[in-house]
Amino acid sequence: MRQLLIKLDNMNNEAAETLSSDDLIAIRRQLAENQTVLRETFNRLRQSQQETEMAVRRRDELNARVAQLEADYEELLGEF
Repeated sequence: MRQLLIKLDNMNNEAAETLSSDDLIAIRRQLAENQTVLRETFNRLRQSQQETEMAVRRRDELNARVAQLEADYEELLGEF
């Protein structure tokens, strides 16, 4: 891919050089592969963010439950 990018950059400087059909096929293949990798990475990132959000919500729920249990415990101690 780097070689193709260099060739594309050089095309601006050298009007005589053109891309061969093999170059175009390689560019399309590399672009398709890179697009697939980007999609997979984006999906993993989204999944990780969702898991993190779920863990934060669960932690907050547990903290609230602990606080309620502590309050209930203090109330029971006050009755005795």
